[in-house]
Amino acid sequence: MRSAISLGPTDSTPWAPLGTSGLMLKELNRDPSTGARTAFVTSPPRPGTERKAQFHASEEEFFCLEGRFTFDGEHWFRPGAYACFPAGVVHGAHVQVPVGYRLYLRTSGSTEAVRVPTPRSAQPYREDGRDDSPQALLIDTGWPDVPEHRTLRSIPGGAIDLKRVPAGAVLDTCAWHALPVEILLVSGTLDSNDRVLPPGAYGFYPLGEELPMLTALEDAAILVHWGHWP
Repeated sequence: MRSAISLGPTDSTPWAPLGTSGLMLKELNRDPSTGARTAFVTSPPRPGTERKAQFHASEEEFFCLEGRFTFDGEHWFRPGAYACFPAGVVHGAHVQVPVGYRLYLRTSGSTEAVRVPTPRSAQPYREDGRDDSPQALLIDTGWPDVPEHRTLRSIPGGAIDLKRVPAGAVLDTCAWHALPVEILLVSGTLDSNDRVLPPGAYGFYPLGEELPMLTALEDAAILVHWGHWP
């Protein structure tokens, strides 16, 4: 399981190079037994098209915070876009990163890649040949004009939610009691026990850990994973 981390700023967490394309990773949390992790990833602008089709044995989730890019030349990530690629889905056959990006990345295990030299399509597809939709989600959440509550994806015993907390309101955490909860403050500021939390604040509360009272000091948007997910 990921480590218990009280919701707090992430500015002091170091960045590390990720590969040779100028990518940088800021690891926020990791499960040492499975390699599952939560992180920020940034990329500078990268000219042209990169053809590096690959798949992983684990699931990947992306929430775009800044920038614009595509894995397939058709589905474009912009701020507020969310996507989930299940394990075994080939993607990355037509990567374009014209202006760079900053992502919130979450994986269910190790992201060691299996390269596919000759992909069947630029669009994501299942390596095992199944013909059901391989790209679980690629949606525009409407951020920063987030509705009060939007479920991005349902999972067994929980969900991935994007929630807006109006200025002065207390975050309602009733649905999350006695469940593991992972929180990213996407925008706005929160008060937690007289401590101001800026955008980018992150926390993970394992099963049974009590969440603090969180009050929005200005309109805030939070991304929440709750329930029994990997």
